[in-house]
Amino acid sequence: MKMLEGFHWECMWISILGCVKGCANFLKIPITNGWLYGISGYAFVLNIHDELCPSSPTAWNMSVIHKLLPNAGLFTNDIFAWQNQPDFKEKQLEAWNFIRSWIDAGVPVVGWCLDIPEYYVINGYTEEGYIFEGVECSEDKKTLPWEKLGDLEVKLLDVFSVKKTQPAEDRIAVKQALQFAIEASSGPEKYFEKGYKGGLGGYDNWVTALEQGKANPWGAGYNAACWQECREFAVEFLKEAKQKLPGLDSLFDEAITKYEKVSSNLTKVAEAFPFIGLDKEHVKDSVRIQTAVTALKEAKTAETAGIEAMKRIIEKL
Repeated sequence: MKMLEGFHWECMWISILGCVKGCANFLKIPITNGWLYGISGYAFVLNIHDELCPSSPTAWNMSVIHKLLPNAGLFTNDIFAWQNQPDFKEKQLEAWNFIRSWIDAGVPVVGWCLDIPEYYVINGYTEEGYIFEGVECSEDKKTLPWEKLGDLEVKLLDVFSVKKTQPAEDRIAVKQALQFAIEASSGPEKYFEKGYKGGLGGYDNWVTALEQGKANPWGAGYNAACWQECREFAVEFLKEAKQKLPGLDSLFDEAITKYEKVSSNLTKVAEAFPFIGLDKEHVKDSVRIQTAVTALKEAKTAETAGIEAMKRIIEKL
């Protein structure tokens, strides 16, 4: 058995970033949650399934995260394969060798769906498979045979290592993060799949699913929790960027004010549909639905203005 002692995840609704934060801690890279969410772009993403499926926060093209994370001093190498690919068995073996070699080198590794469809830190291995930690892990849920990776509920193999690298200058890192935020706000097909709406259009999907009684009960709570967390850290990111890039205070203040409104409105949605202690009848409750719909419309208005404010910041960068 081989273990990376002291390597743990941080509990986040966006599990991939909770795992990456754990990697940063293990590598002794100082980074706040706000900076991580902002630089990676996740702070500004919105992706909503037509029926508010709980998959929404992870069912989008996240390859952009791996392109942006080096700006925060975190360089990733990954292996990605769907089970229906003809070389899937070879990819499983490649991943087995890949993960063990990185762990042997003292490098942390993250993997998808070692238990439920979330990301987990892989902090060790035995002769048979992986030792992991993350969402809903109990003492009897911490190992997975290596041949099962990518062959659980979601038939996808996605693992990546995280190494320390030289971070980008703050101006460049912030500019690229905001450029992605603006691009993603229009919901381009290269990021968002059929059956989902990304960007500002995601708010419309969210409202429609609730008003038409199509909302998945689990998805109502999970999406609210995930996207509220993202916008909360969007505010923290913008505040940190303001401190690191003096001379743009008024522009950042405008963006911060707008995203504070987004965050507070998504908090109202999360309170209307709490994931912890979830009741499936909540999505049928007209008062909860109206509260959430009003808040979502206000959040969209605020975020639309926030995007415009970020465009003005980019012009100065």
